[in-house]
Order: sequence, then structure tokens, then C-alpha cells
Amino acid sequence: MGPGREEIQYTVREDYCRRSGRYKKVIIPSHDQYGYADEELFDLEFRSLRDLREYLRKRDFKGMADWHLGGRKRTLTRRSNLIWHRIAAAVNRIVRRGGEGIYEVSRGYSAHNMGHLYARSTSEALESARLFYGYLCKKGAASIHVKFVRRGSVESIYALNKQTKRKLSELICRSEREIEEQKKRISTYKAQLVTLKMVETQQVAVEMM
Repeated sequence: MGPGREEIQYTVREDYCRRSGRYKKVIIPSHDQYGYADEELFDLEFRSLRDLREYLRKRDFKGMADWHLGGRKRTLTRRSNLIWHRIAAAVNRIVRRGGEGIYEVSRGYSAHNMGHLYARSTSEALESARLFYGYLCKKGAASIHVKFVRRGSVESIYALNKQTKRKLSELICRSEREIEEQKKRISTYKAQLVTLKMVETQQVAVEMM
């Protein structure tokens, strides 16, 4: 029985697995998503295979890096691929469709997250993003891209922007440290230049006597 008491029937099919070199039994449900609506799978908040893999790593493998997993790395990969294969189509349909909720703003289609905003549709989100973030892009507002990442109300914007604000604060601190280091280098270079001129003046004066 699936969600909403929808009756789910299962059939068994044997498919040839090239990796193992033998046939394996595959269970096929009568409903592609086991009775779940696109919105329900989207609300799990896995937007990519990587998101899902990192979640399973933390939940089932204590957050261990791949090189510490040994043979269990294959288990993590197999499990991640299996689940993502089942939900990816539904997630991507909602991302393309958009709707009322929170959109991620980026430069073009890069992974550089500039922030988030609330909108009722993709077109409204793009218009707002170009208005608020366009001046930050060297190529202008036309390079702005938006992606639907969460259904819901405007309050969700705080949680999603939290990580972006932390990264920006870290970048500011790093840049300030780099500025101080550059100032020290400039002072050293200036002192070296003064020394060169002093050596030239004194040695030339002595030799000319």
C-alpha cells in the first residue's frame, strides 16, 4: 500500500548486469514513484546525487570520508545511486516547473550561490534576482540564473541564506588578512627601494672623491 492508500502492485523482472556478469532480479512497482507525488519527493530536499550521497554518508557511515570507508564505499555509492534514480525525475520536474517558494540565485549556471529570494513563480524570481543582484555581475543582469529549491513561505529565506552569509563573512575576513599581508609586503619593498638608492648615493660619492 502506497501513500494515500494507493494500491501498489509489484512485478519481478530479470535484467542482465554487465558489472557482475549475471542476471539479477529487479522489482518493478506499478507506480514509478511508489505512490509518492512529485512534491513529496521534492520536499525531501535532495537536489542532486551529491546531496543525497552526503546525507547517507552522515546517517549510515558516521560522516567518514571515502578513503576511510574501504569496501563500504561501494555500498554508499550503490545506495545513493539507487535512491537518486527513483526520485531524480520528480525532483527535476518540480525544479523546472517552479512555484511559490525560495529560489537560489547564481551567476549563469555556475555553482556560485549569490543568495536566495522568495517568489511566486520562476519568472517573478528571475525579475527580482536581476533587480537585486544584477549589479554584482560583471556581465550584467542578463547573466543571472535562478533555481527553485524549496516550496513554502518567505520565512525559509533566513535558513537558506545562513550558510551563504557565513561564507561571505569568511571571504571578507580572508580578504582583510590578505590586504594586511600585502601592506606589509609593500612596506618591505619600499624599504628595499630606499636602501638601494642610499647604497647607490653613498658608494658613488665615495668612489668619486
